[in-house]
Amino acid sequence: MTTLIRCGQLIDGLGRCLSDAEIDVEDGNIVDVTPWSPDITQTAQYERILDFGEHSVLPGLIEAHGHMGLLGPGLEASPAEIAAQVFHNVRQALEEGFTTVRDAGGIDGGVAACVDSGIIVGPKILPSGPFLTQTGGHADGRSKWTDHRTGMIPGLVRVALVCDSPNDVRRAVRDAFRHGSTQIKVCISGGVSSGSDLNQC
Repeated sequence: MTTLIRCGQLIDGLGRCLSDAEIDVEDGNIVDVTPWSPDITQTAQYERILDFGEHSVLPGLIEAHGHMGLLGPGLEASPAEIAAQVFHNVRQALEEGFTTVRDAGGIDGGVAACVDSGIIVGPKILPSGPFLTQTGGHADGRSKWTDHRTGMIPGLVRVALVCDSPNDVRRAVRDAFRHGSTQIKVCISGGVSSGSDLNQC
């Protein structure tokens, strides 16, 4: 597939802003950027022409720290509602111009797999899986009066795992990678989201 993209203004990500430029794309890869040439004999070689002559075009953005699976009301809704909200967040990220998202804790590798396979539309996702935290630490969202672990819907959302020993951490990291994580989010401070003292370690 060969594509010609006309840009009224091209912000190339290298500090340049080019007016009335064109981008040549072959099989999804940019092969050339040149001034726009409306010569019909030249444009005839392309299978598709996208004319954004009155718009600005820029490279896809990278979200380095997002949480597409941490929902406002938490995980009290049904799994179907939670899945719908997560998939909505994924699509919205792409529509806002993000072509890669590093999810820094919350969604499971299954969401990234859905995007990769084309089941849902979204950016490339680099999932961290669950936050790794200590008892009473940041992201230990358990009720003060229970040890019940909440926020786990395998393949969709895995909010936090409490780890209080080296073996706990090893097991949690291996499990996160087994579920498709590409990096690990570790919380080493206390209190911010658990209701404990901020200085607690």
